[in-house]
Amino acid sequence: DLLEAVIGVRMTNSPKVVQLAYFNMENGMSDFCLVEEVEKPRCLKLTKTNVNDNSQEEVVLCIQGIVCNSSLPPVKRLFKIEPKQRRYIKQSLALTGLGAMKISTMIENIHDIRHVFERSLPHNAMEEWVPSYYETFEALDMGNRYFTDRRDINGDAPISFSSEIDPHNILTNALSNEFVHLQENKVEYYEAQQGTDNVLRYYEINPMKIRTGDIVEVQVSFVAILLKQQKYKVLVVLRAITLLDCSPLRVSRCSAKVGNANRKQNASIVRRMSRGAEPRRASQSLKRKVGYEEDEVHNTREKLNKMHLD
Repeated sequence: DLLEAVIGVRMTNSPKVVQLAYFNMENGMSDFCLVEEVEKPRCLKLTKTNVNDNSQEEVVLCIQGIVCNSSLPPVKRLFKIEPKQRRYIKQSLALTGLGAMKISTMIENIHDIRHVFERSLPHNAMEEWVPSYYETFEALDMGNRYFTDRRDINGDAPISFSSEIDPHNILTNALSNEFVHLQENKVEYYEAQQGTDNVLRYYEINPMKIRTGDIVEVQVSFVAILLKQQKYKVLVVLRAITLLDCSPLRVSRCSAKVGNANRKQNASIVRRMSRGAEPRRASQSLKRKVGYEEDEVHNTREKLNKMHLD
């Protein structure tokens, strides 16, 4: 299976600790996780201790899958964003494995991450987390809002939207005294390409290159937000998307399957987000590491090519 092969290569050529699939395995992130309470905006974040300076930083984990649904920039359609909508509009993505076992493992590990949060809360204070579905296949939803309430700025300076994200200034014009765009809201977009030296490098791309059926790697963090009646809910926050393979030959089977089903019944992508120890408190915005080191992965494209030829 192509996706299983791609996931295997990614996990072989990068530290296991950054892979969601290895969360509960030896050298996985599970043993290093803490829960940090953040006041602005009020939530709990999954964190780890930075060994260099003993500070806390957000845990960022990698997930590989096939894009089955997305709402990504650039924002091109000319419309006026109503004030009540600004808090909720977001860039989002859904990934499926079309039955791949490693995706099932990742979903199980998100359940375990939910339990990490749950141990920091009173009994029955955490809602269940469940995956969404693409037809009969489990899928993972993730997203990141474009705007933050100005009252929730936690020492961060507002940033502007890039022209690739907001070419017609639709989002920029929606900024106000009430809403800002922060680094917290930013999603990075990459494509992995191998050079003549067989080193896999990562290049920033326009998000419009990412399409249904593409095999991607996403980087995500995990937060628990407070709902009504003092209940918390785990969210998967999108931080970066990397296009791993957009070749029609390599994803033709996956693209056809996803694309045909999408045309027949868009409504079949069902969202089923139905429903210890005291967490540490963060005095300011938490740092996180998103993106890639240029020399982090070697020979990955060569291995993928061999798998395709075989």
